[in-house]
Amino acid sequence: MASVLALDIATNLGWALHKPEMERPFFGQLKLPGKPGDIGWRAHRLREFLRDQHRMHRFTHLVFEAQHVSSKIDMNVIQMLLGLAGVTELFAHDKGIKIYKAHISEWRKHFLGRGSGFGNDNPKELALRQCAEFGWYPETHDAAEACGILDYFLTLVPGHPRPWRDRNFMGAHLRG
Repeated sequence: MASVLALDIATNLGWALHKPEMERPFFGQLKLPGKPGDIGWRAHRLREFLRDQHRMHRFTHLVFEAQHVSSKIDMNVIQMLLGLAGVTELFAHDKGIKIYKAHISEWRKHFLGRGSGFGNDNPKELALRQCAEFGWYPETHDAAEACGILDYFLTLVPGHPRPWRDRNFMGAHLRG
């Protein structure tokens, strides 16, 4: 059965990991070091993180939010995000890990109930609230969004358990 690492790739890398025997995911946030143009240093730290997580958890699948760009985003930021995505894909390729990309509107629709049109609602805050509904309390929205990406992706893995969903679906008698 699949063990999955989900990433929200950014300077503050959000991550969430789940294996079938776990009651809930592990999650956290990692600040990638460097200044805006320091892609190499950030890429090095990301690769170390992936290597350490793989050593500990032997994840078989890696999913991250597909990078989206707009003319409003600084070119250096775009270059950094694409570079970090490339490092992630190269690591997965070298280890024989299956890699997937989740589109932001799809995972948000699944996890938050809508993929766009948030109006005055901040989707990052909504991700934190949704995590709290499952009894998870990430310290940052980066980790909360990685949890959302993970939860979405696990719906695509046949038979992968999501105990947090079962507890919410079956009601209070399963909570505990």
